[in-house]
Amino acid sequence: MFFENLVPKQTLIGNDAKMKILCIRLLAICFIFLLTPIKVFAGGERIALVIGNAAYEGEAELRNTINDARLIADTLSEVGFDVEIIENLTKADGPSEIEDFGKKAKTSEIAIIYFAGHGMELAGENYLIPVDANVSSENVTIRESIALEVLQRAVSGASKAGLVLFDACRTNPWVSEKNQGLTGVKPVANNILISFAAQPGNVAYDGGGANGPYALALSSVLKEKLGYEVGVMFRVVSSQVEAATHGKQDPSTVVNLSPDPVYLSPEASNVNSQSIEQAFSSGGAAVSAGSSVEELLRVAPLRSTSDIDTIGLTECDRQAGYTWRPRVKGGVRKWDDIDAEAAYFACLQAIADHPNEPFFLILAARSLWKADDSDKRIFKYIKRGVQADEGFALERMANLAFLGRSGVEENRDAAFLLALLSANNGYPQALIEIGDLFRDNEPPDVERAMDLYNLAKEAGLIEASAKLAWAMMNDTSVKRNFTETRALYEAAAAADVAWAINNLGAMDKQGQGISEPDLARALLRYEEACSLDYYLGCRNAGDILTNPPYRTTQNFLRAEIFYIKACDNGNVLGCFGLGWLNDTNRLPNADIELAKSNYRLACAEDVSGACNNLAIILFGEGNGNETLIDTAALWKKACNLGDRIACGNIGARLRDHGSIIRPNAATDEINHEAFSAFEKGCGLQDAYSCNSLGNAFWNVEIGLEQDYEKAASYYLLACDGGNDWGCNNRARLALYGYIKIADDPLEILQDLCERDHAPGCRYWGEFTESDAFLDSTALRDAHAAIEKACALGDAKSCRHLAFEYFGFDPEWNAFPHGEYLARFLQSSDNLETFARDLDAFHEGESRRMRLDEFLSALSGVEPFAQEFQRALKERGLYDGAIDGILGPQTRIAAEQLVGQSMIRN
Repeated sequence: MFFENLVPKQTLIGNDAKMKILCIRLLAICFIFLLTPIKVFAGGERIALVIGNAAYEGEAELRNTINDARLIADTLSEVGFDVEIIENLTKADGPSEIEDFGKKAKTSEIAIIYFAGHGMELAGENYLIPVDANVSSENVTIRESIALEVLQRAVSGASKAGLVLFDACRTNPWVSEKNQGLTGVKPVANNILISFAAQPGNVAYDGGGANGPYALALSSVLKEKLGYEVGVMFRVVSSQVEAATHGKQDPSTVVNLSPDPVYLSPEASNVNSQSIEQAFSSGGAAVSAGSSVEELLRVAPLRSTSDIDTIGLTECDRQAGYTWRPRVKGGVRKWDDIDAEAAYFACLQAIADHPNEPFFLILAARSLWKADDSDKRIFKYIKRGVQADEGFALERMANLAFLGRSGVEENRDAAFLLALLSANNGYPQALIEIGDLFRDNEPPDVERAMDLYNLAKEAGLIEASAKLAWAMMNDTSVKRNFTETRALYEAAAAADVAWAINNLGAMDKQGQGISEPDLARALLRYEEACSLDYYLGCRNAGDILTNPPYRTTQNFLRAEIFYIKACDNGNVLGCFGLGWLNDTNRLPNADIELAKSNYRLACAEDVSGACNNLAIILFGEGNGNETLIDTAALWKKACNLGDRIACGNIGARLRDHGSIIRPNAATDEINHEAFSAFEKGCGLQDAYSCNSLGNAFWNVEIGLEQDYEKAASYYLLACDGGNDWGCNNRARLALYGYIKIADDPLEILQDLCERDHAPGCRYWGEFTESDAFLDSTALRDAHAAIEKACALGDAKSCRHLAFEYFGFDPEWNAFPHGEYLARFLQSSDNLETFARDLDAFHEGESRRMRLDEFLSALSGVEPFAQEFQRALKERGLYDGAIDGILGPQTRIAAEQLVGQSMIRN
């Protein structure tokens, strides 16, 4: 959604990425703009004095200050400054060096002093401490140090701007812990900007590398080719330092510059709104007179960036649920939880209470969007918000132009350039957000998406690195480079980008970029992502704990913890995993009701497997018509969502119970629906569905005409998909002479038997027996195969053994203590078949089996005799004890089963 926090998706990238970056840099230089003309440097001198103090007398040497000074000196030189660097400034040299620099500043346009080292707040003033200063008392320290005011006056002579960058907020060894940090200041002149590495009273951090986070961010932003206006630039520096230190360090900036924009990079250039309109018209939709896109470009001039947001958290923030508003933490509502009306009225109140804070206009627009994205007031609020130099408001405009919403015509060229302008005005995240739109909307524009991602990466947005890594993993036109991909993900992971950590886990699991899969490390990655509240990581951790080599009861309990966290926070795949753990009895206290409730949650959010599994549970709990209808609806939904097993299940239910499930539908309609379900399931490689289609063409089911060749083709698909019945049926078609196949069908059945497919054993035995004639060895092989089928639970094989081979071969015991017949009778449904078979045997003299012979053989093994009694009792024919003693009462019940006329005494 337009205002919704964007979830990372798969991206693409081409082989010519470097060329694209070069092209986009050129494009940025040509088209990055402000909505009012600005002045471009005409070659005036730009100078800088960089001081790095580390070797303080009597104290441990500061770790990063010299490195930071050298980094900033190099960076300023790279962007066109004449730089002088001093390392370990002494109290003797300090005043003269500052004085000499101040003289040079009077003939320059921009003058900068950067200091990295110890500073101290004394008597309400901040001081630069030379490396050999005596700090034994306050008066001595003031006398031997250099006041920040002196640095201000030195740079104030510059005609355009003087900057003091005070990276001196470090832990101070000479003052108590409660007095750490510096104090706030006021500029002493009208063209001064002062930047502190941390807020007043707080300290800066050295970071984990050779440079501190403030110096790294400052260097990165100075090199940014977008050329931020200086006020915006230090807001970007602040946001990057906050992100790098996880909110522990927040730089502070005091600005007293003239209204004219100031740029530290000479490459920064802009064009007027007329040129912008021409650029918009050059590609994509033309800008017609009076159109909304043209209106986008006619907003009022941007205000000065010197204003600092000091308004705390309001009800508008809480209700509209946004978290970006500068220097304010705590937007608390997710998009789906926003009450649009309540949020809108809260933001109207905030606008009335704080008319100079334009961001509330943006939150009001967000509230309107939640209610109706076509509301034209959205554009009006955003247009008013952009007048206040909010880069985020420009990004909102880019969204409107891209999507063609709220009365704004669709224009991707406008969206692209507005994204660049948004980044130029303090919201570089726009490069990623609009890049996602170019990537994910039809028709996708991968090149522009990649251009924006690469610029975002250059702007220091670590997430952009992860998106490029994602691209390299998922563009089939690009040869994958797992090493480079891992490096990009690692960079993002180091900055706690949770979804990048999760994706590294996926690479570890697949063994991508490493010698072999590392499930242990993958699990650690998923757990880390989960700890950062990336709930897909929780679900993935649960999944890996339910699969080898972690398959233990204890690990199922751990998996439950991860699934619960994922499910409770909206990841429905976690709910599915929790349902599965309870459904499959993987937990000591597995609860089928909990399984059903979690499956319902996941099914409601279109998790197809959850719908299928819920239907299976419900179907097993009852066979009434209402159950059939309910489960059919679930299976149909799951099939429509692409669950192949569900397609087979709904096809089978429609085939067998279609008139109940669809009482008002014609038979042809039901048959067509069943066929479509099987066909879709087979197309999704569900072997059961393929076999069912084969059966339908063989046995003339669901309205299909008999077609052995089509049946065989579906059986082959089923067989290739691992369905043994498909192999079996195809072989039988060939043995019956309906089709011809290259393989030996008997060998197919024998192979199935060797793999314990009971029907394969039965059919192999039957076909072998029919070909063997009086070959006793072949007959016994056939009998052995059928006996194995019976032992594997194939009731038809047990029946076959009990009746058709009785007394045929004297050396072969057809009734080993009644076992085969008892196995057959274990299903009470088979008792009716038994009665019919016994009736048939009495009609022929050559194969005569008396009931008393059967009872005598069966009584030899008590468990099977008991099974026979139980089967008779379930038929209501026997009310005696289930004791295995086949006495007169059991005989009477058996006689009632087969009929008095069939008993021969």
